[in-house]
Amino acid sequence: MARSVGTATVGGTMITDAVLPAAPHLLGADARELLHAALASTGERVLTARPSQVAYRPGRSLLVRYAAEVERVDGSRAMDTIMALTTAGDLPDKVVPLEAGGLRVGVWRYPFDPALPGLPPATSGRRVRELLDRLAGPPGQVALRTRAYRPQRRAVVQATVHGHDVPRTVLFLKVLPPDRAARVHATHLALDAAGVAVPRSVGLAAQQGIVALTAVPGMTLQDALCDGLPVPDPAELCALQQRLAGAPLDTAARPAAMIDPSRHAALLTATLPDEGGRVAELAARCAPGDRDGSRPVTVHGDLYEAQVLVAQGAITGLIDLDGAGPGYLADDAATLIGHLETLAMVRPRAAHRIRAYAAETFAACAAVTDPVVLARLVAAVCLGLATGAFRVQEPGWEDEARRRLDLAASWLDKVSDRGT
Repeated sequence: MARSVGTATVGGTMITDAVLPAAPHLLGADARELLHAALASTGERVLTARPSQVAYRPGRSLLVRYAAEVERVDGSRAMDTIMALTTAGDLPDKVVPLEAGGLRVGVWRYPFDPALPGLPPATSGRRVRELLDRLAGPPGQVALRTRAYRPQRRAVVQATVHGHDVPRTVLFLKVLPPDRAARVHATHLALDAAGVAVPRSVGLAAQQGIVALTAVPGMTLQDALCDGLPVPDPAELCALQQRLAGAPLDTAARPAAMIDPSRHAALLTATLPDEGGRVAELAARCAPGDRDGSRPVTVHGDLYEAQVLVAQGAITGLIDLDGAGPGYLADDAATLIGHLETLAMVRPRAAHRIRAYAAETFAACAAVTDPVVLARLVAAVCLGLATGAFRVQEPGWEDEARRRLDLAASWLDKVSDRGT
């Protein structure tokens, strides 16, 4: 199929991708018409469509999640979540295929994600009740609330079970591609058995890719920091990492995505072409390289302040262990510190407290790992987080991304100040 160059305007920035000529249709002004065409057979009309999340892999795929106002057949209006995907490869099954700009586009509506066959049943009260009965879960009526959804990757549905004669119970249904769900189920079983405070797996629906998990008490470390509530001493975070490191975990996961700057440089260059030179320089300077001879141990893989739950200043547990597996303690520590530094930029009222906590966490972690290596890894994390403003389509995301590039550069300056 002949393909022309696709150019899309996002927040005033032109994105050109020779492999994905449908990009203008997904991120341009005619996205609404494209979605409307996909829904034509239902008799419904798409009135508005706003990109709320973008997953872009230059030269490979572009997936856009929209918040769409839809007019039903009866004339009523409602907000829907609709996805559109264009890819250099084949479209997944069970999508509505459309031809756009010489390249096919696949469209689907939440919860009918082609990669998450368990999502429709996980959002149905009747089917969740049937699932809990099969897993010997708690009895009672089920109320559902979607807590997170990353198209083609995962979803989390909160299931609150209640009844007249039974205590209220909260479970979380993690919906994953089926080939990943079994691994996550095994991860929770292994870490729970090793005494690490993680959600306990109630059971696995293997064919659907649903893992039912218990709730962990407390609030996120992020909320505690931002709300001025007691938080754990950073030394406790280091101790938690050590407990996790000592837990045997046999998994194929390789949790290094946030640390590897090459994974983010292409996206940053494509979305901020005027920063291409600086991005390349930063990526080269913060490449992980040697980790001071450290050996791989069990790590969380995506450790940051929203994954740590706390109560009254004490850690109550770790959540979102999808990427747990063999890795390096310094990588997990850097991920946490980089997220804290970035959080301070978007929470100005709590910025002073968050930055102070980040500095204390760095000092605590630097006592058990090379501080120069750790600072370089923090820079790599900040570089990766510079893509976040674009992914969630924040207003003024270009300026926010540049601020995060500045943050990465400041951490590399700390490396230089230490004489390396």
